[in-house]
Amino acid sequence: GEARALIQKGGFDGELGPKPARLLLGRIDMSERDNAKNAARQANKANTVAVADLDFRVATGQAFPEELDLEFEEGTISAAEYADFLAELKRFDVDSARRADGAARVTGKLANLEKPDAGDPAERAAVEELFEGLAEANAGRPPEEMAIIETRFVHRTGMLPAALSDTLTAGMFSEDPAAQIAAAGRLVAFDDDDPAVIVKLSANILDRARAITAYAYPGLPPARVVLLAAEKMARQEAEQAEGQDREAPSGTSQQSAAGGSGAQTQVSHAAGKPGAARGGTGAVKAPRDKAADALFKKYRGNLRPREGKFSTDPKDPGGPTKEGFSQELLNDLRKKRPDLKLPKSTKNLTPRQIDRVFREEFFDKLRIKKVLDIPGMKQQAPQLPEQLFDSGILHGITNAGQLLQQALDDVLGTDLRVTDKKGNPVYDGNVGPATRAAIDRAVREGKIVDVNNRTVDRRLDLMKRQREFQTFKGGWVPRAESFRIAPKKP
Repeated sequence: GEARALIQKGGFDGELGPKPARLLLGRIDMSERDNAKNAARQANKANTVAVADLDFRVATGQAFPEELDLEFEEGTISAAEYADFLAELKRFDVDSARRADGAARVTGKLANLEKPDAGDPAERAAVEELFEGLAEANAGRPPEEMAIIETRFVHRTGMLPAALSDTLTAGMFSEDPAAQIAAAGRLVAFDDDDPAVIVKLSANILDRARAITAYAYPGLPPARVVLLAAEKMARQEAEQAEGQDREAPSGTSQQSAAGGSGAQTQVSHAAGKPGAARGGTGAVKAPRDKAADALFKKYRGNLRPREGKFSTDPKDPGGPTKEGFSQELLNDLRKKRPDLKLPKSTKNLTPRQIDRVFREEFFDKLRIKKVLDIPGMKQQAPQLPEQLFDSGILHGITNAGQLLQQALDDVLGTDLRVTDKKGNPVYDGNVGPATRAAIDRAVREGKIVDVNNRTVDRRLDLMKRQREFQTFKGGWVPRAESFRIAPKKP
């Protein structure tokens, strides 16, 4: 203020002159505005920090209603924040009382050599807290001793704590085969002693654990044990599928009720498809599943606009293609699946025949419904199962499975390869127990969106390696990208 007064006086008395005075006054105005803005930012920052600190103390039960009253009166928190904080304090008090009651009950039961009730949320929470305390108290012990302590705790409480379950499940997918064997052995031992202990554990994880322990012979290298287990699971899956095929009457149809050919699109076929869609021998005929029927009908309906009606593009290596069903696939199935009674030309395929093949040779063989049914899949990445189906139609089921396995390995650091007849590690493309167990892990670790998007990237890489890419990229690329999941905004 003094500087402004002096400048104004000097400027208009002739000592500075009007122009320099206006320039200096303008700079003072800018400085005052900047200072005001900085002060406001600092005040806002301090207020934000104060609210965040209050939020933490409320969530941990360290704040009091009187403190909230004072902060509200001083304007630190708004009326809405005040109401939310009060409600949070009340919830914390109720939860604390519930936890204290659960802890008291668990302590009493353990003292009387009784096991806590796993179905009681308060008692389960008390057991989880006891395990956390146990882990902290024994943090410096060797792994072998800690394993004994943990095993005794599980036997004593009749529950597998979430922290221990997560540790063992992570061990099942460790890059160290020896760690996988150790984790598998402990899970199987828990299940053998009391199946109720690990009732919440994924069946895929337990199947994998049993397969690994079955080959854990003394002297056999751990890496070989893990590979043999993966191969065994793949064989069991294949045998199960063949058994279902033998049980089903010849010619039994598993197609959905969906019919119609759909509308023609600008790209008639992608089946000029990288790797051309190929089915295997024999149909996978599972018992009738209405939920699977509805899911197939939905995916099949979404597929029609992408594939178009009938195309005879000479650049399509799959030959004449109808709704994604190539002549190459037709020729192959006429040899391997005479029970389908398919025509010689794709032009004469009926909607019912196309639906049946897509259901039995792609949807069922890729275990689409089983993938969708993995806990948490529908909530986190419902696009992945449909992308797997679409990838099977476009690239072939083997390629589709391999792309998914590679994406899982990229994100999780696992190794889903098996040993071929020449002893080489390869991706078999089978979406069996091992692959679904890896998907289950990705869901539980919150990485399934990354797996889905990495699958899109893998598909694009495969497309770009095809000679026909320049011709069909206008349809292929948007088709693959349509399954990408955008990251959630913070």
